[in-house]
Amino acid sequence: LAPGHLLNNYLLAHITHLTLALGLAGAASLNHAQGYAARPSFRNPFFGSGSPSQFWGRHWNMVAHGMLKRGVYKPIVNSRCRHYPIIAVVATFVASGLLHDYGWRVMGLMTLTENTENNSVVVVHLKQSVFFSYCGIIMLLLDKPFLALKNYVPLPILSTLVVLTVLPVSHWFTGDMVMGRYYDHYSLGL
Repeated sequence: LAPGHLLNNYLLAHITHLTLALGLAGAASLNHAQGYAARPSFRNPFFGSGSPSQFWGRHWNMVAHGMLKRGVYKPIVNSRCRHYPIIAVVATFVASGLLHDYGWRVMGLMTLTENTENNSVVVVHLKQSVFFSYCGIIMLLLDKPFLALKNYVPLPILSTLVVLTVLPVSHWFTGDMVMGRYYDHYSLGL
């Protein structure tokens, strides 16, 4: 939990947000050109989230959120068992992790074929599933305490604290992208 580690992970979280937002905005502009309206993909996740559930459910990657909510969360919750909301949250974060693991696998294989021998990437299987499972556990454990603080702590500070709950392990999400030089492609455009 060194300050430098947390700062690096915080900056990488912002860079990841920027790259995803740019990519999804590009896709949205294609929809607009065809006459379709597109919803915002992100809603100020770093400074507008008062709890982990608000971060994941109302502010971060609304495209993935919508798919996971309709495809995993709602079908489980609609089963109407008393404990199903907790099971639905866990299942949704596990599904998100598996989807990201699949994406990392595809990107990892592409990266391995594109990189030289000196710059290869080793893909660790299920790392994204572990990361998203951690995020789901954090949401289940800390959502109510964060919501209790919302009347006493300014939202930008509360949002920063929400993000801090994941920063110690966020390199599980971004580390492979750094090693695979994912961000380098965006730096060329800047």
